[in-house]
Amino acid sequence: MPKLRLKESLAGLKKIKININFKKKEKQMPIPPPPPKPIPRGLKIIEKYPLYEPFSHVVIVQNPKTGEHQYILDELQLDPLERGVYDRILEILLAEIESPKEEILDPRKFFAESAKKIVDKYRISLGWLPDVSWYKILYHAERDLVGFGKIDPLMRDPNIEDISCDGVNKPVYVWHRNYESIETNLQFPADEILDNTVVKL
Repeated sequence: MPKLRLKESLAGLKKIKININFKKKEKQMPIPPPPPKPIPRGLKIIEKYPLYEPFSHVVIVQNPKTGEHQYILDELQLDPLERGVYDRILEILLAEIESPKEEILDPRKFFAESAKKIVDKYRISLGWLPDVSWYKILYHAERDLVGFGKIDPLMRDPNIEDISCDGVNKPVYVWHRNYESIETNLQFPADEILDNTVVKL
């Protein structure tokens, strides 16, 4: 099994294409779901389903004129205050979480347990935030450090068999069991983000 990776970087790779396996459904957390992402006018909603409740959902839409489908990821985002705390706690987690000396069966569980202890240690000094904010912050930290970053929600979708991207500021495409090759609303805004994602695959 792969070892936990806390910080990755790789230059020069600009395309990803992978196969993924079904991911076991994780335990839900007691926080409200994100508000629905606005659907572009003129598109018809074909299907909705959760990826990792309550943090991420997907909406499949269709353009009635062209018949083309689109995969719209709706993910719970951090507000400006939460983003500031996230940036600070991320530095602390990278500095204080040590990679395990032996291989582990569940890197996400290892990270979650370690991160909770560190958050409890620094929670007061980082400023008061409601529990719901900490759930969101830890979700994004896990997604970005031991998950697959922006495409982590896609990796949780058992309907997706392949993910591909041709470069920065270009849409990510997925091969969906029911809709075949369809465009998503995800893009990589910078080379560094794309490179860091590629090296984790």
